[in-house]
Amino acid sequence: MKTSLYHVIALICMCIYTRVNSQSCLNKDIADLPVLHTQHSFQKNTAVDTFDIVFHVLHRGEPVGSGGNISDEQLLSAITALNRDFRALPIHDSISIRPNGADTRIQFRMACKDPNGNATNGIVRINASGVAGFDSLGIQFRPAGGGNFTTILNLSKWPMNKYINIWVSHRIEKPDGGITGGGGFGPGTPVFANGFGGAYMNHRYVGCDPDSSLGYNILNPYGRLISHEVGHFLGLLHTFNGDTCFETDCTTQGDQVCDTEPHSNSKPYDVSCNETIECGTREPVENIMNYSGITCGSIFTAGQRDRMKTVIQTSLQALPNQPACNQVTSINEWSIQYPFKLFPNPASTQVTVENSTDAEVSVYSSTGMLLFEQSMTAGKHHWQTDLWAPGMYIIRVKSPLGSRYFRLSVLQNGR
Repeated sequence: MKTSLYHVIALICMCIYTRVNSQSCLNKDIADLPVLHTQHSFQKNTAVDTFDIVFHVLHRGEPVGSGGNISDEQLLSAITALNRDFRALPIHDSISIRPNGADTRIQFRMACKDPNGNATNGIVRINASGVAGFDSLGIQFRPAGGGNFTTILNLSKWPMNKYINIWVSHRIEKPDGGITGGGGFGPGTPVFANGFGGAYMNHRYVGCDPDSSLGYNILNPYGRLISHEVGHFLGLLHTFNGDTCFETDCTTQGDQVCDTEPHSNSKPYDVSCNETIECGTREPVENIMNYSGITCGSIFTAGQRDRMKTVIQTSLQALPNQPACNQVTSINEWSIQYPFKLFPNPASTQVTVENSTDAEVSVYSSTGMLLFEQSMTAGKHHWQTDLWAPGMYIIRVKSPLGSRYFRLSVLQNGR
């Protein structure tokens, strides 16, 4: 492990899935931006950094849950995938390999307050069909700032010092005209400097549905691509960056991380996750920042964690750990006339659930992990919350009237 790191100020990558198990990168006029290194004394950040996510769903007028206008549930499952990968949670381990995976101490939650201080579920839906060419071309990135992406992304954009913006579209076109599954733009890139930092995702790569039981119709059922792109946003390069087997200084060459094996990405990867020998050593097929089969990439290393923490400390200091979600107290802010109540809120030892219709109720942690589900008949019900960890919980209620989300704050010892 390194005691010092070099901070990358220039970073850009958009990854294309030309089929379920193949990827390629942007053409050179975008991908090979010069990298400026600044040496500094690195001090390890052992705190957990929490980022608020806002999804901007750019659709063509489809109803929610159809086509590119994907459902709230699918978007929330993407938060679960992010936290699984960044916190090294033991979820879906039966389909992935996780040797020496590091808990990055970075996690994510849906934003709960919009820029004006109003309650939100962290999802903004925009009918972008009024932008010329969007219906057929989606978001277009072109060399020298061309394409329609600035017009489209300006339809919905939240301050980058408070939120990680993730734009979702039915189609994203690279500068060379190819179609990409996603991209991440971090500090130092022209896109970030122009106010559009964040991640860009094709809707068919957003979400987590490992056994396809949820009907999300996604091309990577484990939701790894969004972790890859957010990794780019937080300063990570591909493990094969530089496309060479030879590194004389692992802090300035390759991916500039010393605990990832150098490799050139010259050999086709094994979709069954078998280790491949490349450059005289094993290729890190299990690394999220490599190109590998959809069940293989499942970890970040300790060196990658340190690199991301350095970028947070030096370039994104104001972004994590926003206090807004700790200030939500009204559970009915999102849905004034929906016949479902939780009280008291905040709660300490017990909360009463009152619903006027039969409903399926799901309780999630603030980081999107499903905790439990319950079928409720109309009437009053009680949850004992004295053993719940203090914090914010997301409550999804599914009834004949549709699905709604609420927030419940649980206090410690009644305080």
